[in-house]
Amino acid sequence: MAAKKKFEGFGWPDFTMTPNAAYRELLRELSPPAFKVLSAIIYSVMYANREEGFAPLSQSELVDRTGLHINTVRRALRECIDSGAVIVLEPHNAKESLATLYSLRFKPGQSPFENRGEGYE
Repeated sequence: MAAKKKFEGFGWPDFTMTPNAAYRELLRELSPPAFKVLSAIIYSVMYANREEGFAPLSQSELVDRTGLHINTVRRALRECIDSGAVIVLEPHNAKESLATLYSLRFKPGQSPFENRGEGYE
C-alpha cells in the first residue's frame, strides 16, 4: 500500500465559517461518519454555495468528499437529518437528474439566508 501524502498545511485566510454549535453540541452527539457528512454539507452550504444558502449534493458526491462507503453515507445523512442539523429542501429527482438540496437548520432569525420551508423528513 502506498503511503499517503503528508498534509502540507492550511492556507490563510482560506476557511469556511462553521457554526460553533457543530462543535459544542453535535460533535459529541453524532457518530464520526455523520459528523464527517455534516462537515461536508456545512462546507457546501456555508462556503461553496454561500449565496444560495443550500447545496445540491448527490450521495456519490458525499462518498467522494468524505471517503465513506455509500451505505455509511446513507446512514450518516439520516442521522444528520434526524438530529435536526440538516434539512432537505428538495429530495433527489432521478427522473430529472437533480441532486438533493440540503441546507442547515438555523434558529429563527439567525439565518443569513432564508430556508425555503422546513424541508422534507
